[in-house]
Amino acid sequence: MSEKSIENRTTVRARNKLRMSRAALHALYLVSDDLGGRLAERLFTSPHRHPRPPRERGILEGARRFTIEVSLRAPRWAGARVPVVAWRWGHGPAVLLVHGWEGRGSQLAALVPALVAAGFSVVAFDAPGHGDSPGSQLYLTDLADCIADVSAHVGPLHAIIAHSFGAAATLLAHTRHGLDAHAT
Repeated sequence: MSEKSIENRTTVRARNKLRMSRAALHALYLVSDDLGGRLAERLFTSPHRHPRPPRERGILEGARRFTIEVSLRAPRWAGARVPVVAWRWGHGPAVLLVHGWEGRGSQLAALVPALVAAGFSVVAFDAPGHGDSPGSQLYLTDLADCIADVSAHVGPLHAIIAHSFGAAATLLAHTRHGLDAHAT
């Protein structure tokens, strides 16, 4: 089977899944606003995990892997402590890499060699429900809490490099937790 054929099948499955989700959401809203709201919340807070490609696995081999217990402070979680998987490269002032929705810390790892060569320590982590970290749901506030707890664990930050949803969560972590870095 050709690569194009596999790609087309994957695209068709994704479209069908989206159509089914929309139909289910509309049907539940007809039955009950509360049920429709619960499904909508589940759909919008449940990331899909994607396989880590070889280039990302390769860069992780040169990192020190560790786990950090973070507190999720949203009322839904009531301060539950959950583990997140993290990696660190190099020595020196810390630069935190924050991935986006349905991403992984290793997606930004292409930046690691240049940052380490410049004398920085680089830290990346997988948010709950993403990459190697457990969980199945994530709210923006949860990621902000994770960023604050990871930064407290790894020490003062020189910089934060964030992508998409991670950038919004970084701003929220600054507002909610006073997170600061020398350069953001």
